[in-house]
Amino acid sequence: MMRRRVPELAEPDVRCTHEADGSFEVTCAQALLPFDRSVGAWVARWADRRPQQVAFAERSGAGWRTITWRALLQQTRSVAQALLHRELSIERPIAILSGNGIEHAVLSLAAALVGIPVVPVSAAYSLLSRDHTQLREVIALTTPGLVFCAQGAPFEAALQALQLTADVEIVVGDSREEARPKTPWTELIRTAATEAVDIAATQVGPESIAKIMMTSGSTGAPKGVLTSHGM
Repeated sequence: MMRRRVPELAEPDVRCTHEADGSFEVTCAQALLPFDRSVGAWVARWADRRPQQVAFAERSGAGWRTITWRALLQQTRSVAQALLHRELSIERPIAILSGNGIEHAVLSLAAALVGIPVVPVSAAYSLLSRDHTQLREVIALTTPGLVFCAQGAPFEAALQALQLTADVEIVVGDSREEARPKTPWTELIRTAATEAVDIAATQVGPESIAKIMMTSGSTGAPKGVLTSHGM
């Protein structure tokens, strides 16, 4: 008979402060343990400790695609350098239209490493919607400088509906091109990383914006929630 492990939980130490206007603030008095400056720092740490261990895996046909921590660090730094070349920022973040996958992870971690926010967009906005209204609202709100799709063909209708301006780069995981020229993902991961990546990484801290998470839009147009590295 398998014994169920009972997790150990910390004793709560919560303080509640009531204000004269009726509002109140709830805080935890327990100090946080030491944490990394940014999400991007995680990759280097685990690449040093467990370089050959699989970091991410995804289904591929009847088997799996995998990437080790060492390879993840190499690709993350290369993509980070490519993103720096494109001068992306909170005003021109990265919109990711496709769902979870290795390229999605590499792109998100590379952006986090050098302080460029990403905007993960529900794939349903591109693949299931007929008029792409919510997708257009997300793009109009966040004004990305780069849009990424793991596959070009399934997202072609959505990309055409967006009518992106020429200064918005489209990067796809496969090499096929449809109506508008697109940058292949391989171009980013083949970029040679320089010390510019390390310099940019030192400027990223807990208060830096890592992601703009979109609400569902159930009460109207989707809204962006700024999510910091510390969060």
